[in-house]
Amino acid sequence: MRRELPRFTLIELLVVIAIIAILASMLLPSLSIARENGRRAVCQSQLKQLYLGLYMYNEENGRLPQYKNANFQRWHDPLVLGEYMNYTAPMDFSTTFMRCPTVPGDGYVYSYGVNYFNVFSFDHWYGAGPGGLLHTSRALERVPVTTYLVADALTDAIYTPTYGTWALVVDYDGDGIADSYAMNQPYNMFAPRHNNNGDMLFTDGAVKTKRGVDFALNDGDLWGTYARP
Repeated sequence: MRRELPRFTLIELLVVIAIIAILASMLLPSLSIARENGRRAVCQSQLKQLYLGLYMYNEENGRLPQYKNANFQRWHDPLVLGEYMNYTAPMDFSTTFMRCPTVPGDGYVYSYGVNYFNVFSFDHWYGAGPGGLLHTSRALERVPVTTYLVADALTDAIYTPTYGTWALVVDYDGDGIADSYAMNQPYNMFAPRHNNNGDMLFTDGAVKTKRGVDFALNDGDLWGTYARP
């Protein structure tokens, strides 16, 4: 006589499925955070690569590169930083050195922005007279270690609100703190994209994590000053 094997009832199957669904809902956020932490580690490594390039440029030229020079080349142009970053044509400088892995492949290609213009300036800045110091990016050794150089951003410049322009007058995230110049310029283009945190590169080569509110409140005097000593 054949012995009949025990079978799951429909209710038991539904219970098992429910348990699996609960476990998946608990694990997926942790996996997502772990993946983002991995991408953030790559982002921090790229910021440190940029620091080495900026450091060597500063050593050779006596100051950091202009945000935009007289030839309308920006600070991250391969003709400006390429020789200091082991760049060789036809390598795409922007996607190799300037894209944070958290940014989607079809996103804006420049993921890192400079501290404009408390540290970086450009030859034709509208507020400085001919030959004025405000035309000139600062020497690295003249910038306090509390002042950020480059950070996660939505474009290649972060409009630091110190000089009297780009003032923080809009509460972008609704927390009651003015944090942006305009709703289409959240945190003046600083991008806290890593689990609501952004990476900032400082003048000593350190990379630190900052929130949008840290930027808005000038935490630790991270904006610096536009003065050119």
